[in-house]
Order: sequence, then C-alpha cells, then structure tokens
Amino acid sequence: HFSQLCLSEAMARRKLLLIAGMCLALRISLGVSFVGPTAAPGALSRVALHARGGEGELVEHLLKPDVLLLDVRTVEEYEDGHVDGSANIPHTQIEQRASDLPKDKETPVVVFCAKGIRAAMAQSVLEKLGYTNVVNGMTWLAVQETMQQL
Repeated sequence: HFSQLCLSEAMARRKLLLIAGMCLALRISLGVSFVGPTAAPGALSRVALHARGGEGELVEHLLKPDVLLLDVRTVEEYEDGHVDGSANIPHTQIEQRASDLPKDKETPVVVFCAKGIRAAMAQSVLEKLGYTNVVNGMTWLAVQETMQQL
C-alpha cells in the first residue's frame, strides 16, 4: 500500500503543477496583472506584453502597408464583430487553407482572436508553414484599439 500511496501523491502533485501552469498561462494570455490594482479594460499587463513580444512589435507590424491582419476566430465570431480589413481563417483551418495565405513567407502577419489563446496556436502553425514575420496581437479588440490610436 505504501508504494501505491507514494504513486498517488506524486500523481496528485503533477496534477496540481499542471493546473497551476495552466492558470498561469491563462492569466498571461488574458493580460491579468499579478500585482497591484487591476488594469483598465483592454489594457495589457507587462507580463502579457512580454509574452507576445511587446506592444512595440505589434505597432511596428500594424504600420506596415502589406500587413495581413488575420482573425483566427470562428466565422460566427468574426461576423459578430471584427477589425476592418482583416481576413478570417479559423485557427483550426489554417493548414487546410494555406493557399489563401500570402505566397511571400516574409509578409508581416498579425494574428488575433478573442483572448489570445487561439492566436498563439495559429502563430505556431504559421511559423511551421514557414512564415517568419508573425506577431500575436492577442485579442481582436486590442488590435482594433491599437489601430485607432495610430
């Protein structure tokens, strides 16, 4: 029984670590501040900015005339509201719809979704497809707000 108890405790610790890691990743992707007062709606914590490469990189990409604004939410979500000039390819369809993407793999691409999680997955897929200039803009509302400030 002792060995089974030790094994159960080890599994419980692993599960707790996994849950803690998932909570941390979710907090980072949502831009939740770890200390101090809660950030204003739409604001990103320093941790979130660091996680996505910094807001400066997003602004730099948005200023490029040939940037592809890629909304990776579902078609229904896109139809409910989206960034003007953005294309919509759900993150689950990027590989299948690679022919809809720019042929030039150095084209600047800003991917975004509702919370940043699907955008991170889409960024990974695009990079596997050879795209070298991809930025995770996190949420479509953050991208829209940033564009309005430019």
